[in-house]
Amino acid sequence: MQIALDQLQDGETIAIEESLPPGFLGIDETDLVSNRPIYLKGDASRVGDHLIVRFVAQTEVFMPCSFCNEMTLVPSKTGEMVYESDDQIFEYGKLVREEMILMIPHFAECAGGHCPHRSLIDQLRKKKSASSSYHTPFSELF
Repeated sequence: MQIALDQLQDGETIAIEESLPPGFLGIDETDLVSNRPIYLKGDASRVGDHLIVRFVAQTEVFMPCSFCNEMTLVPSKTGEMVYESDDQIFEYGKLVREEMILMIPHFAECAGGHCPHRSLIDQLRKKKSASSSYHTPFSELF
């Protein structure tokens, strides 16, 4: 996954469109499974002795639902990434991997955000009422 600066004429732009294998992210976790391809789309332009690379990457990962702990499919997509390089060869594989891992959400909920077990958890939460007084341990200091 590299682009050589001398591949392009000054002002020329080439399209980048790749499908990376599921193992590309190198995730080996029981609670995070990446077995879907990663789609990469963007372009690279040469401006003088600089290479400008822009792309978006997306995939789907399996992770446990925060409520019922069942594995659920979660989309993961980067925003537009823009890199500038004056190197003769620009390698972007490590950058794609880092951005994709950073964009994996910390929490997931199955059923499109409507886990059927959510109501069971909500029953266990303490209800706040408008009339309840809050404990403020440092209020006497002011």
